[in-house]
Amino acid sequence: MRDFGTGLPRAAVKPGLALIATEDSYCGGETLARRSAERAQAKVAVLEGSLVDVPTAKTRS
Repeated sequence: MRDFGTGLPRAAVKPGLALIATEDSYCGGETLARRSAERAQAKVAVLEGSLVDVPTAKTRS
């Protein structure tokens, strides 16, 4: 985890969008998300009162 953000400056080469869901406590909070977005030069969209659910495992159909 310590080295997770080392590649963020390279991400600035392509346009990006960081979604910040204010009710999502899993991702490290808004401060970390904004700092990461800044390092990647990504635009920020705040989703007030939202929780982002990202699948972490491939499901069978």
